[in-house]
Amino acid sequence: MTTAILKASSHKKSATRPGRYDPSRYPMDLREYPKIVTKTVPGPKSNEWHARCTKYFKGLSSQVKLFPVAFESGHGCTLRDVDGNHYIDFSSGIYVATLGHCHPKITEAVQKHSAHLMNCHDFTTPIKTLLCEKLAEVLPGDLNGFQFYDCGTAAVEAGMRVLRAVTGKHELLSCFTGCRWRG
Repeated sequence: MTTAILKASSHKKSATRPGRYDPSRYPMDLREYPKIVTKTVPGPKSNEWHARCTKYFKGLSSQVKLFPVAFESGHGCTLRDVDGNHYIDFSSGIYVATLGHCHPKITEAVQKHSAHLMNCHDFTTPIKTLLCEKLAEVLPGDLNGFQFYDCGTAAVEAGMRVLRAVTGKHELLSCFTGCRWRG
């Protein structure tokens, strides 16, 4: 049923003007999501996985403390937990916010490039060079110098080094508990 709805709606032409929200471009069968199959949420398997994980993993976010579910898969803006419950992901504020879980183009690109080379950190690679050239082409003004980081903490630390280099000063002002950086 879901597949038929996805196929049928993906061929529709948008009747709305450009710049207007068109829900037909983002099909989801609301009869499937949310779909809770356990008597309690989180279900028994989620509780078991969560207990095993938190025996070692510390520093949980408040949303995980409130809802200690164990997810096993996701697609677009939907998630499935280890108990088989289906959810709409309203908390994908990081990592997948713009493209959703397991976007086919991103998955294909990761598979393609990870089959050749996983990481060369600061060394030059053809794909890194192409990305830099594309960014320089599409970004406004003279934004044409780039650094890539794997997390916000590393990016903030790099920004601090740039500030020190540009200003010649070595002290920075920070607000205590003003930001929750995690590496």
